Amino acid sequence: MPFVPVKGAEQQSVLMLHRARSLLVRQRTMLVNALCAHMAEFGIIAPQSLGHVKIPTKTIAHQRKWLPEVAFWILQTIVDQLNGTMGRELEVCLARWYRHSQASRLLTTVPGVGVMGASAIADTVVDPSLFRLGREFAAWPEMTPRQNSSGGEERLGNTSKRGDKYTRSLLIADAVAVLRHARNRPTGDGRGSQILFGELMATRLV
Repeated sequence: MPFVPVKGAEQQSVLMLHRARSLLVRQRTMLVNALCAHMAEFGIIAPQSLGHVKIPTKTIAHQRKWLPEVAFWILQTIVDQLNGTMGRELEVCLARWYRHSQASRLLTTVPGVGVMGASAIADTVVDPSLFRLGREFAAWPEMTPRQNSSGGEERLGNTSKRGDKYTRSLLIADAVAVLRHARNRPTGDGRGSQILFGELMATRLV
């Protein structure tokens, strides 16, 4: 029977930071989309991207005298909530913790892995020695296809929705960053980049 190691209070706190940041990101996306949609009802077109958040907020201030009072009040309310979901304090706290975590700094040496992914994995995986191979580590967050093989014939299905969705999304984003530069180019020993990515992660964790 496999046993799951117990996380410490500090590790749980860092994971809470990640979950809170993920919640704020979802809320921020919803608010930006709603803001742009409401502005479009009055003929005000703004780019729908998180990188252009300041554009609709400035546009609302400039169009205040042309907007009805109720519409301006609603748009300004959304802007105020949007400013509260930026989560800059959470990201600063995560970056500060990353600098003091040796495991996180080692994980960032893996190509494609950033501060968010490294800090989340370092606190989620309490005992890296449980993974004997890089493929086992990749199978833990359900990044490998489901096995539907029988009779000596291998049939691979889709990846399931089980496991830690947040950690899986971070790993997929990191792997996509690597595969984008190594598309259709196997590694020197003939192995795929996906397997090499998992082995690098397991090596840094151990």
